[in-house]
Amino acid sequence: MSLRIHHLLCIPLFVGHGYSGSFCENMAHMIRRLEENQDAPLTAVCGADMICAGCPNLTAEGACKSSGVQVEQKDAALAECFDIKPGCVYTYRTLRRMAAEKLTGEIFDGSCKNCEWYAQGLCSYEAWRKNITASF
Repeated sequence: MSLRIHHLLCIPLFVGHGYSGSFCENMAHMIRRLEENQDAPLTAVCGADMICAGCPNLTAEGACKSSGVQVEQKDAALAECFDIKPGCVYTYRTLRRMAAEKLTGEIFDGSCKNCEWYAQGLCSYEAWRKNITASF
C-alpha cells in the first residue's frame, strides 16, 4: 500500500465530498482500511496512491489532470516539513504522528491554499488538529 504525503492532511478532514461518487467510495474504503491496519507497512509517496486510484483526474500515466506537478510539489514540501522520506516504508500510525508533531497552521494554510476543498471552507487547521488529536 502507498500513501501520498499530502493525504495525511486530507484524511482526517474527509466528510464524503469528492470529485465523484466512486472517488468518495474509494476514499472512505481506504480510510477504513488504514484505520483498521494502522501498523501495516505503508510506502510514503509523492505521487498517485491508493486514494488517487479512484479519482477521475488520474491519468493513465499516474499524473493528476487537475493540478499536475503542483500536487507532487505539495507532497515533497510536506515530506520535508514532516521529515518523511518518500519511497520509505512507515506505518499509518507513524506517519500520522510525524505529521501531528510538525504541522502548524502556517504550513497547513500554505499547503492547502490552492485546494478546492479548502476554498469551499471544508478544511481548516483547527479542524485537522481536533480530528488528528482525537484519533490518538
